[in-house]
Amino acid sequence: SMLNQIQQAAQIAPSSYIATSAASWIDDYISWMNPSLNRCCRMYSNETFCPTESTDDCETCFDGNSPDPLFHLHGSRPTVAQINKTIPWFMEAIPSKECAKAGRGAYNTELKKSATDPTGYAGVSEGMVAAARYRGYHTPLATQNDFITALKEANKLTAKISADLGIEVFPYSVFYVFFEQYLQMDYYATVTFAAAAVSILVVSYLFLGSLWAAALTMAVVMSVVIDIMGCMYVFGIQFNAVSLTNLAMSIGIALEFCIHIVRSFTVEDGSRTFRAQVALCRMGTPVFNGIALTKLIGVLVLSLSQTAIFQIYYFRMYLVLVVLATLHAFVLLPVLLMIAGPPKLPYALASDELEAYDYDPYDSPPRSIPSSLM
Repeated sequence: SMLNQIQQAAQIAPSSYIATSAASWIDDYISWMNPSLNRCCRMYSNETFCPTESTDDCETCFDGNSPDPLFHLHGSRPTVAQINKTIPWFMEAIPSKECAKAGRGAYNTELKKSATDPTGYAGVSEGMVAAARYRGYHTPLATQNDFITALKEANKLTAKISADLGIEVFPYSVFYVFFEQYLQMDYYATVTFAAAAVSILVVSYLFLGSLWAAALTMAVVMSVVIDIMGCMYVFGIQFNAVSLTNLAMSIGIALEFCIHIVRSFTVEDGSRTFRAQVALCRMGTPVFNGIALTKLIGVLVLSLSQTAIFQIYYFRMYLVLVVLATLHAFVLLPVLLMIAGPPKLPYALASDELEAYDYDPYDSPPRSIPSSLM
């Protein structure tokens, strides 16, 4: 049965994270009906429920003295008619020292209620409980890994019970609502990063006109994300929904660092080394002053926050992002362009772009426009 499987799981608590067997309303209900507990199931002479605390002259339900055969037990299990009669009494009975098995408080919310069922609980009058809940306890959980593993083990156990019994069984606890996201975190991260990489490749190709340049840009941007994840491990930043959101945002920010330099490289003449030098000279200052420094100033403000979530997931992560994106854009990207940069794009520049590019970064005075570009 389900309760036996939960009890077996509780016996290996260190690995199952289940501390005790589940509290069973059906077991306590049958105990409550037992005539040996003569202060539990009691009724008045008109066969209505007599509360435990009542001092009136009440009789025990199933002691065999009632003229009504309904109140005669045949075996240890009640019939459907006996359940229909007494299950509402059990749910209304208040536990006391005279009868600790009473169900109110502990079990009166464990069955699905129904306004159309005579008993007040869905399916009970037909001999089939529509939905029921069984309470259990986890072992003490201290770390994030404990909570995630406990949820995984609970899902594994209920899946086994569902397969064995042919009914739907699922676990629930207050902390499951938050930690359930971690069960699919790898999937969400894979989808997010894959979609971002494809988007960078497609959009960069449309604007740069070179699949080679777009692929190189995508590779550098995704390497920034990978390095940020490595720094997260070093700094003890947990991988969760907040950090995944920050990683997704870092893809767009890292692209902003790289795309301008790649664009400048693709419109310059000369060898790869020369073109990389020119691209870095032309776009280095705008990228550093306009992107890196402005973002760094904004991130440093977060260092004044006294809230842990801002310190860990925003100040630390965004500081790492700015530093790594700057290093990738000014160190790694130029090296890759010198080694495996794309060829110069064949299209001609517009007149305003010609004016912007009409100077030699190594000479102070402007140079004349090459005749090939006129």
